[in-house]
Amino acid sequence: MLKEERRILEALKIELEFIDGVERQAPVQTVLGKQGSPFRDSPICPNWGSPNRPYPCDQCPLIGFVPARHRSDSVPCHHIPLNGRGETIEAIEARNQPEKLDGAVKYWLQSAIGWLERDRRSNKGLTALLVYDRSEPLDVLGPILENLGLSVIRARTCREARQVLESVTLPSLLFTEPSLPDGTWADIFDRTGVGRAAIAVIVVSQQVDLKLCMEVIDRGAYDCLVPPVAVFDLAHIVRCAARRPAST
Repeated sequence: MLKEERRILEALKIELEFIDGVERQAPVQTVLGKQGSPFRDSPICPNWGSPNRPYPCDQCPLIGFVPARHRSDSVPCHHIPLNGRGETIEAIEARNQPEKLDGAVKYWLQSAIGWLERDRRSNKGLTALLVYDRSEPLDVLGPILENLGLSVIRARTCREARQVLESVTLPSLLFTEPSLPDGTWADIFDRTGVGRAAIAVIVVSQQVDLKLCMEVIDRGAYDCLVPPVAVFDLAHIVRCAARRPAST
């Protein structure tokens, strides 16, 4: 199943139910011994039941939990940190400790589900405005923000963004690509008075640009991001930015 067809929280719950079901069927075996990989050989994998594996791993609903440096690996989900020690499926397998696998994966799933449900309740009523024309990173951020409980509005130009910002209900966060068909992120920031409003402006660049990042911070925007952004990291940004004191 493709990533846009499944929400992250739903996928985590399905995976937890799947592991519980395997344990009930074979309580003396681990998921690894009974089924194979608890992520790759489960219903949440986009290639589940397809031996030819036609879909790339970036279609997986768990890809946002994989560290950026491992997202192009052959099995990215095996690099998800499962606990505070940073243990992963790959590390547990390398130590030949399959008896630890089920507990570590279930702990991570239960923790992630609880955390995501708390954030969704906390973010209820928050809105994010995404301003981009053809930026893939911002296109990817939208569904993640929705999974975090935010309402998402999209605009393609500075003009469309200004129309949204002139409405009665202002968004709490604004994510924008640096350049737009009719201006730049600074045009949105300056001409609409965003800098004087309680809106956290976050510029999303497709590549590392220190000059841009310095300009963004110096002008008073909240942050400058370079994707991919992990789900937990984006949640932290939302949590801090949306609840920061309003500018004066």
